[in-house]
Amino acid sequence: MEFKTDRARMWGDKRYHSLNYHLRSKYGGKVFKIPLDAGFTCPNRDGALSSSGCLFCSPRGSGDFAGTRRLNLAQQFAEVKAMMHLKWPQARYIAYFQAFSNTYEHPQRLRELYWQAVVQPGVVGLAIATRPDCLPPEVIEVLQEVNQ
Repeated sequence: MEFKTDRARMWGDKRYHSLNYHLRSKYGGKVFKIPLDAGFTCPNRDGALSSSGCLFCSPRGSGDFAGTRRLNLAQQFAEVKAMMHLKWPQARYIAYFQAFSNTYEHPQRLRELYWQAVVQPGVVGLAIATRPDCLPPEVIEVLQEVNQ
């Protein structure tokens, strides 16, 4: 028995409103994440809490699909974008700081890096992987600023 509602057909044949559907509706086409590695670390790796890592991250800090750390953010962005454009040539992007704790840095440095990412052509959003203990008030202020 096939269950289809008008809403399911309206939402791209799903019974829920997916992020993909929302972004396609808002921006008129595919939007994909461009995973970046800004060279961050984590308190479970730098000795602040531990130096052996944790259960949540791979050796690359869960950035296994992120750009290459030895490249700057613009170069990483271009490299990943070129690969993804083979599948979605008209897409837009979400700059995704993926590897390690991407708020575990001095707020001014975070501000610089986030702005480097959001000014890339075609970027419509910013995603930042982090952990709750790496969100002091100064970092929240940076996030609020970039969100504007």
